[in-house]
Amino acid sequence: MGAPDAGGLTLNPIGRVEGGRGEPVDDDWGDVEAVIRLDDRFGPEALAGLDAFSHLEVVYAFHLVDEGRVLRVRGLDAVDGTPVLDIKPWMAEFAPRGETRQPAWASELMRGYW
Repeated sequence: MGAPDAGGLTLNPIGRVEGGRGEPVDDDWGDVEAVIRLDDRFGPEALAGLDAFSHLEVVYAFHLVDEGRVLRVRGLDAVDGTPVLDIKPWMAEFAPRGETRQPAWASELMRGYW
């Protein structure tokens, strides 16, 4: 797994997406299932405790496979082979503060995304 070049910045992915879709299609990602497989430099304890964040299932349904370096995901909009740079839980405290808004056209555009 080579590190991609990002304009002089060397990125070192922690893993890759396997399966799911082979092409970036814009709609119906909700039922797409794939695997995030961590790089061999990580041991089976790398994802330990991630399952305690049950609220992750709101966005990505997942479970850990016995080998400990695999995260099964549903609804992740990434195609087969996509490098993974980070995995972390979402918490309400990470969300924007206060009310959010967006133009109506954005909601229409995203209507069939999931």
